[in-house]
Amino acid sequence: MQLCDKTDNPEIIVECLRILCNLGRNPQIQKLLILEGIIDKLLDYISSDIEEEILGYSIGLLINLSTNKQAYEEIKGEKLNKIIELLKKSDFENLELTKNIVKIFSNIYITSGNIQWTTIQRDEINQAITNIGSECDSCLDVANEEEKNILNDLHSVIKIFINFIAESTLQKEKGFLCPVKGCGRKFESKSEMESHFSRRHKN
Repeated sequence: MQLCDKTDNPEIIVECLRILCNLGRNPQIQKLLILEGIIDKLLDYISSDIEEEILGYSIGLLINLSTNKQAYEEIKGEKLNKIIELLKKSDFENLELTKNIVKIFSNIYITSGNIQWTTIQRDEINQAITNIGSECDSCLDVANEEEKNILNDLHSVIKIFINFIAESTLQKEKGFLCPVKGCGRKFESKSEMESHFSRRHKN
């Protein structure tokens, strides 16, 4: 992490990120990396004009970190916009990279059950992923075998993300009802309901 901060040498940065990608599969190391501020550094990389290999490893490390609940607290607000912009710019010249960018969003949903986004962010994400899904379907007929495998993987990731959005929207409409008989309070998120329960009803 510190070595990445202290050098502009692309080869050294790539090697650092490659090692961190391997280490970043471990939940304890994920927490340490997040506490060290690695997410801000990765978001700086993906929002700048960098070499494709650095971009690829940055996205790979973000995929690993996005399976950790602590990352959810870091990737929101303006920070989320950096990934959204990358999603909007993604194309089918690099199918693997496009799939991995979509996977960051699906990982956040699977891990946290939510993404803290504005209405504009939500609409931009939905539109970008819908466009990718449509292009994915239209490319299947002309793709070679290797491309078809990646397209099918991409389609699966998109499906997971869309299903979680639908599920989250439905749950938000239903709300989370306080389990204490006679209370009747309803909350938008499970954490809000649990916080209310601890404050008002727990002995």
